[in-house]
Amino acid sequence: MPRKISPFLAPPPASHVAVLVDTATSWGRGIISGIHNYSRQHGDWQLFLEARGRDEPLVLPRGWRGDGIIARVGNSALARHLQRLHIPVVNVSGVQLPDLEFPRVTNDVEAVARLAVGYFLHRGFKHFAYLSLRGLEYVARQRNAFVQAVAAAGFECAVHGVKAHAGTQAPDWSLNVDKLGAWLQSLPKPVALLTWSGGREVIHACQH
Repeated sequence: MPRKISPFLAPPPASHVAVLVDTATSWGRGIISGIHNYSRQHGDWQLFLEARGRDEPLVLPRGWRGDGIIARVGNSALARHLQRLHIPVVNVSGVQLPDLEFPRVTNDVEAVARLAVGYFLHRGFKHFAYLSLRGLEYVARQRNAFVQAVAAAGFECAVHGVKAHAGTQAPDWSLNVDKLGAWLQSLPKPVALLTWSGGREVIHACQH
């Protein structure tokens, strides 16, 4: 005879998952929202997270033990800290750290660049430019992919680099608008320009 299953069986224990992502940026809040939605749809997770600023250290409370960690692993110190815990980690940062890699879920910056070039070509552009942020490895990967895709289409790409604001993915607030404006003015028009996060500064320079 088939067994009768009791409707009062206890549910399986929930997974304890720590989320080490800053909450001060729209990017971080979007990641957290996505994790929460996934948990509701695919599994019963108990999420552990705290409000964190963009530059605040992302660390776990001493003694915390769980089933997994989702973290923005953007520096070697955090990577080593997480490695010592021997808990599965998924990295949601685009930063590539040598010899300190975890399974990663992040944007494909090279594919974004190729998609942008395809869009610009479809719109009929023949002049291209990229406004880059100096010192950020993932921005350099997108810039190089953009330049290569433009070259593969038979065109050239002008590149201008500006300093990033400390601890951010945006141009420094003391950006030389005159210099940026002069570069923009020197470009052949109409020009298709891609930038990591300098759109506001490009508009300011054009207005100036």
